Amino acid sequence: MPYAVVLGEDELAAGMVKIKEMGLPDGHPEKNGVDVELAEIVQEVQARLAARGQREEELARGVKAVQLEQREAV
Repeated sequence: MPYAVVLGEDELAAGMVKIKEMGLPDGHPEKNGVDVELAEIVQEVQARLAARGQREEELARGVKAVQLEQREAV
């Protein structure tokens, strides 16, 4: 699971949830999660999943480019 959604008593009372992206390094600004309004949770998770998918696609394209360069160098 790339994300965890935390809904504790304090969050519920405030109408908020906390979204935590799993595996972030120490010191990352979102390491402890991001507060999101309860009514916006679906849209926020969808947006974060879409952005994560784009980053993964860009990384895969970069890896393929490096592999191609290595084959051409041989």
